[in-house]
Amino acid sequence: MLRIVELTPVFIHIGAVVYWSSHTTSKRESVMTTKIKASTNELVAIKSALALMLYKLHNPYDA
Repeated sequence: MLRIVELTPVFIHIGAVVYWSSHTTSKRESVMTTKIKASTNELVAIKSALALMLYKLHNPYDA
């Protein structure tokens, strides 16, 4: 398993995105909001892939 220390940046990033998107004043989706959400989703996917690669490097014999 990944240690919580390795996953902390991912959790902080996801929490910040959720907090920011739930506290926007405008309910209408703007172009900038859509672009930011898309880019943050890509960042989360990249971070998840990197975390998985680090896990595989540290534990090469796990199934």
